[in-house]
Amino acid sequence: MVMRGLLLLLTIPLAVGILFPLGALVGEAFSGTTPAGDVLGMLISRPMLRAVGNTLWVGGLTALLSTILGGILAYTMTMTKAPGRKALGLLFMVPLLAPSFMPAMGLVYLFGNYGLLFPTSLYGVPGLLAGGVLFTLPHTTLQLSLAFRTLDQRLLDAALLLGSGAARRFRTVLLPHLRDALVNALLIAFVLTVTDFGVPKLLGGNVPMLATEIYKYAIGLADFQRAALLSFWLMVPSLLAFGAYTLLSRRKEERATPQALRIEPNRGRDVFFGGLSWFIVAGMLASIGAVVLASFVKAWPYDRAWTLEAYSLTSLSYGFAPVLNSLGLAFSTAVSGVLLAWVTSVLMTRHGPSVRPVGVLFHAAALLPMAVPGTILGLGFAMSLSGWEIFSGVWGNRLLVLFNTLVHLFTVGYLTLSTSLKTLPATYEAAGLLLGRGYAYTTMRVLTPLCGRPLRETFAYFFSNALTTISALVFLYSPETITGAVAALQSLDAGYLASGAAMATIIFALNVAFRGLLIRN
Repeated sequence: MVMRGLLLLLTIPLAVGILFPLGALVGEAFSGTTPAGDVLGMLISRPMLRAVGNTLWVGGLTALLSTILGGILAYTMTMTKAPGRKALGLLFMVPLLAPSFMPAMGLVYLFGNYGLLFPTSLYGVPGLLAGGVLFTLPHTTLQLSLAFRTLDQRLLDAALLLGSGAARRFRTVLLPHLRDALVNALLIAFVLTVTDFGVPKLLGGNVPMLATEIYKYAIGLADFQRAALLSFWLMVPSLLAFGAYTLLSRRKEERATPQALRIEPNRGRDVFFGGLSWFIVAGMLASIGAVVLASFVKAWPYDRAWTLEAYSLTSLSYGFAPVLNSLGLAFSTAVSGVLLAWVTSVLMTRHGPSVRPVGVLFHAAALLPMAVPGTILGLGFAMSLSGWEIFSGVWGNRLLVLFNTLVHLFTVGYLTLSTSLKTLPATYEAAGLLLGRGYAYTTMRVLTPLCGRPLRETFAYFFSNALTTISALVFLYSPETITGAVAALQSLDAGYLASGAAMATIIFALNVAFRGLLIRN
């Protein structure tokens, strides 16, 4: 009874953080001041359908390109003896530590009108595709790397004994094994692309995308009804992808424990895939390195003198406050997120029968944020919760931003810890009871140390993503609570390129330093 009550207490704020914002969007979209026929006409108007079409086809093509390149990187790191493949395994994840627009900004410095390498017109579809691929590539590579590592060596040996050539082994062994991972990678890249705000804001040019159109109508034109209607269009691909992902995750296949891969050296293969992978990773690093270098330039491209002036952040009216706000949000999100995800995952996985039927409600509330894009969640929070008394004032706004970030990121942390706990046998609790120890003691002294690594990874996930998140916070911040990533994007939008690059570099450096400390410990 106590556990059920505790889980219900934790379910309520999570449900409020999802249902109230979505309800506010529905209410605004179908407000009584506009006839139903006009609402339908607005929903299928040419500007809206153009934004929908652009978002879908750019998202689809980006996902395809990102999955292909991610497959090349994953294959190189797991199936070859390419030189430096261990270094590749670390370096391809570097963009995960930067705000989503930072690689896109690097593309401007490298390939824009005054680019260091090949000056060209980058804004529009080329920039959206390139920026989207750089943003999503670490995610697809990670997904496919995990799948490659679970390939059974015995399948490859059997195919060789049957006389199958390389092409036939690829078609009959490798592709069936990678099927679900490929679909997951495509879905992840697609959803990340269509819901991202940073890349289209910086590189979209005259190509309307749903995320930027929602921002334009809500913030630029104060037309909240059109912004709410566009949010419905943005929810459609997200919900479809979420449904497909959920169906795939439920489909379980009983497989024997795979035999570890035995990789034989092949000079031609290793050199080819190693060179191709290093070229891809070098491009990822160059896009971030260009921003770091630009932060030390006085005024690109007119005055390329080296200076530290940008790091004084004098062109930003906020100064260093956004950096402190970002750190505060990151640490508070990480601490509270890990605590909430740990308690709820323990209740759900170790005491499932005793918390029913509340557990069913909580699980639904915990999974739903994965299907709601950050842009929609932020707009919904601004429409529904920002007016509450508890969220008024500076500290109230900080609490609102923290609440939004927790809801936005909660699903992954909860699933990560739940998966780890499911691998531990239930005999730990039984042994604790026989020794006269309660569930709380066993959880603290036994389960927590055994899940030390997943807890650290979950803490890092909350910290890194809260430090770099943008899409939801652009609707919620106040001048006193603006974060570094949002301030950097604002600075770039206002034309203060050096200050924006400096702020983005500071956020990136803080994330790298934190990850370095975490790995060291």
